[in-house]
Amino acid sequence: MKHPRHYIWKFGYYLYTRTVIGRILHNRQCRKSRKDGAHTNVEAMDVGSDITVVSVPMLDTNYGYLLIDSGTGHTAAVDPCDADTMAEAFAMNQQLWQSTRGVELKLQTVLTTHYHHDHAGGNLKMAKLFPGVNIVAGHLDNSPGATSRLQDREHLQLGRLKVTVLFTPGHTKGHVMFLCGVEDSTAQTQSGMATSQQCPVLFTGDCLFVGGVGKFFEGTAEQMHRNLVMLGEGLPSQTLIFPGHEYTLENLLFASWVEKENEKVTEKLQWTIEKYRDNHQTIPSTLGAEKDHNPFFRWESPEIVDSIRQMLPEALPPGTETPAPEHVVGALRRMKDLNMHRRRQ
Repeated sequence: MKHPRHYIWKFGYYLYTRTVIGRILHNRQCRKSRKDGAHTNVEAMDVGSDITVVSVPMLDTNYGYLLIDSGTGHTAAVDPCDADTMAEAFAMNQQLWQSTRGVELKLQTVLTTHYHHDHAGGNLKMAKLFPGVNIVAGHLDNSPGATSRLQDREHLQLGRLKVTVLFTPGHTKGHVMFLCGVEDSTAQTQSGMATSQQCPVLFTGDCLFVGGVGKFFEGTAEQMHRNLVMLGEGLPSQTLIFPGHEYTLENLLFASWVEKENEKVTEKLQWTIEKYRDNHQTIPSTLGAEKDHNPFFRWESPEIVDSIRQMLPEALPPGTETPAPEHVVGALRRMKDLNMHRRRQ
């Protein structure tokens, strides 16, 4: 029989995600965040000569993004949970680009990774602020205001940029990522994910973070493991990871607890502490770096398996020297959810 806390949590999750109570709480949080100020500074990054990504901090830990085709000015807003903050960031960049580059930015698309208020909560107001905007979501997601619901590996065009939808269930049933790059018609992976002539950009929502993964609210460890395998085998190591939250420090504290001898984790943790000290963002990461320091990618690490056996032995089947990867992923997520690294320090 499940613990009563499980049912209390399920009821709370339902209230937040499925009722007007959740929207009221979200709107209140947006107002408070705008009053208190952003958790980090707005930062822009040119990816080659064709793509610019502007990371827009929102709420306590969230990131929304402006994805800009640097040549045409076509712009998409990614996960604009607070429409007013996103619209302000767009207006500021629109003025900057017109005066410095002679390019007029045009916001015509919203990309939504999943329906949670802290990602899709600004969709309806974005539709009012930018009439005719195409609000894109996954085909199994119920994000508010969606005008296009795309299936796995379907594409859309943003100026010269090709945006590919990747179905990544686990955090929610319909969660998707968005893979972006300048299309190279001569190169495509066997899995159907378009590669690009330059470093691909991946907006990962709440599936993949720097140093961690999202909670399995509506999915399983098996699904999350499949997502990670798909990314690790289907995309180049230089793929830039832009996640939905600034969770890097907490994730790496956990990583350093379950894999103490990993020098990559130690180095990344120290780098992150310095970034936090200066109120700077810790994004983007790269897929290759995540394979080095993110424990959820490192299911074959003997040290991680040993840590699980010592700290949460019931999470792995007995008598298996090399446990199944999905069991390791699930055990790590459970240990993180229980904040075991905090209690044992």
